[in-house]
Amino acid sequence: MKLADEGDKENLVATVFTHVKDWKIMRIDTRGDPPPSATMRIGEYPS
Repeated sequence: MKLADEGDKENLVATVFTHVKDWKIMRIDTRGDPPPSATMRIGEYPS
């Protein structure tokens, strides 16, 4: 599960579920539930 932001990493707008099989992304789902504020952030950000 990842969090999506818009413009600023503090402006969380969606929770993103990534389904991976054999190291390949098979499916990506965006959800409003659970809200991003209810998730635990681990501090990893793409560069």
